[in-house]
Amino acid sequence: LNFAVTDWFRSARDSAAFSIGKPMHDQASHLEAIIMAAPVIDAQGKVAAVIFGDTKLDAPDFLNLIQNNSIGKTGGFLLISPRDKIFVASSVPKMRLQSTPPSGVNLLHDRGMEGWRGTGITVNAFEIEEIVAMVSVPAANWFVVARIPTKEAFQPVTQSRNFIVTISFIMAVCMLTIMIIFLNYTFSPLKEAARRMRSMSTGHEPLATLPVIRRDEVGEMVDCFNSLVERVKDNDARMNLLAHHDNLTGLPNRLSFLSRVEQTIALTLRNNGKLALLFIDLDGFKPINDSLGHKIGDLLLQQVAARLGESVRQADSVARFGGDEFVILLADIPDRDAIAIIARKLIAKLSSSYTSVRSILE
Repeated sequence: LNFAVTDWFRSARDSAAFSIGKPMHDQASHLEAIIMAAPVIDAQGKVAAVIFGDTKLDAPDFLNLIQNNSIGKTGGFLLISPRDKIFVASSVPKMRLQSTPPSGVNLLHDRGMEGWRGTGITVNAFEIEEIVAMVSVPAANWFVVARIPTKEAFQPVTQSRNFIVTISFIMAVCMLTIMIIFLNYTFSPLKEAARRMRSMSTGHEPLATLPVIRRDEVGEMVDCFNSLVERVKDNDARMNLLAHHDNLTGLPNRLSFLSRVEQTIALTLRNNGKLALLFIDLDGFKPINDSLGHKIGDLLLQQVAARLGESVRQADSVARFGGDEFVILLADIPDRDAIAIIARKLIAKLSSSYTSVRSILE
């Protein structure tokens, strides 16, 4: 046999060192094998002979850790010979003794073939992104590649991310629901108060205070609104009083008296009764204003109004008609004589002495 043509023989002979030949397919046994050779050195330090032996790639305890193991579900190992540009062993049986991909297909593989060792991410010949790690096998000048698809490697991270996203979404929905419930609880009194205020402003319900449900900011706002309502009511009552009563004497004014007359006439006609209207004009009032001043005149009008009010029944009406003029509406009058009696009493009461100017001024 001529072994001079074999790579393992020439390498062991010429380098005087251990050598491993190119992995091959044994034609006789039909099994993958590699030949390992070592030189025999004589006393002069020269190669006297070469001893060699072959080992099947499937031999126990040889490459089974690479060929029979995987990483995860789809990851695995590769044993590569850069010199021979073949896959010596692989977790995928069909890749054994196959040629490595040409330059340019896998950039990280190209760097590994050139001697780079380390870890990185690359896209393999099947367009699958992988995480790879490369370490050298110095005795054979080979290197081992551990690889796993990034999708599988990062699956726990992806699952954790999806779990976190799901939990975050659930928490966000829960927080939003709680927020809606809380806001509805917080602002429902405010919405009800706004509805009542709008209804009052449009006249659909009378102006009234609102119930204070809670003692918080909303309750404080309702309290302020109630204070405003009370003030508006007071102002309305005051304006109503001013509109229907004389500001000086406190008696009903002309407008109020005329309204009362209409009501009294209607009631009297319905009951077939009688009524009387007395008109009172103060003689000599202007000289009092001119000589003593309007203040004294006002005080005199107030005393006159007080005497008139004391002289009539509760069913009768007394009003200041204007200036020094007063009117009295008497209800349920039996006849003219009764009116005359009342008139004489009024004249007598109004004619009696009044408080002196000095005591008035005091």
